[in-house]
Amino acid sequence: MPHPLLIGYIVGYIGLHSLLASLPFKAWVQRWAGAGAMRWYRLAYNLVAAVLLLPLPILLALLPDVPLYRAPEPFNWVLLAGQLAALGGLLYTLRHTDLNYFMGLAQLRQLHIHPPANTIATARHSVDPDDPDPSAGDDALITTGIYGWVRHPLYFFSILLIWLSPVMSANLLALNILLTMYMYIGSYHEEHRLLRIFGAEYHAYQQRVPRLVPRVLAFGKRPSAVNEKEG
Repeated sequence: MPHPLLIGYIVGYIGLHSLLASLPFKAWVQRWAGAGAMRWYRLAYNLVAAVLLLPLPILLALLPDVPLYRAPEPFNWVLLAGQLAALGGLLYTLRHTDLNYFMGLAQLRQLHIHPPANTIATARHSVDPDDPDPSAGDDALITTGIYGWVRHPLYFFSILLIWLSPVMSANLLALNILLTMYMYIGSYHEEHRLLRIFGAEYHAYQQRVPRLVPRVLAFGKRPSAVNEKEG
């Protein structure tokens, strides 16, 4: 049985992460700190998420645990190769992501360009009108490359990475299950946000490309063929 302290920490982390990402909490921060402070929100959000993740490997190492399996050779090497491929997929996906905006650094540069009272991101960014966080904007709907195979490649490769571990224990199994559930549910919330931003364009994209599991046949085609842009 997984250790209750680990379960409690993971559930607490997921709960806090969801709260900080929610529109009502962002709106409360904007009312309390002012619109200009929202330029710092994404960076602060990422820093809090990263710092609170640090105790997790310590808990996994120190808490009592029950081993479930250890893949024998050569299967352990196959699983490790799969993890390496998943990590490569994550890095490839990040190359097609605006990392400065994702991390919250680009928003700080906008302080020198836009008045602090402006709650809308730069004109080249599409913004969710219900979200006071300017980092909620995206340059455009990316539907080519890996996004022509699966709508949420970061979640897909992250799920592969955690489940292809050649070693499994009760605590690690509980962690993987909770993280998978969180990413699965989180993908639905992200879908709602993107539908608000891009409307019919994203709805058409949903009809063409799977949400979390890539269409196997799509890997044999060029992304542009899988995902043709609407006129």
